[in-house]
Amino acid sequence: MISRKSKRQSIFWERNRDKILIFGITTGILLFLGIEYKNELVQLFSRLLDNSNKEELKSEITPVKIIQIPDNKYIEYTKHVDVPMYVRKLPLGYTISPEKLKIATDLGYEIGENQTWVTPYDYDKKIKIGG
Repeated sequence: MISRKSKRQSIFWERNRDKILIFGITTGILLFLGIEYKNELVQLFSRLLDNSNKEELKSEITPVKIIQIPDNKYIEYTKHVDVPMYVRKLPLGYTISPEKLKIATDLGYEIGENQTWVTPYDYDKKIKIGG
């Protein structure tokens, strides 16, 4: 016969199993990292506790500048995008060109029905922020 205590423990385990496992795994990882990087952590905490190193610590922190853009203004910049080669699905009724089929098979790709080969290309994308 199962005792009340073990029955309660079993119900507790069933209800909280995921939380217990996540907590245990997280604790294990943090313990491993703490052991692995013990010297670095000791140096960091000793520097944080030592008030004379405040200026040195401040110099290691990279400041982030937040700018506010008025409603009628925006910032525009260009981002270069490289698109690698890939296999793409074609619309119904379309077929791959013989040149693209040769390129893909020479590179070792199998092209199925309603698929084509896209050669690598690049472009500049204009991005607007604000406004």
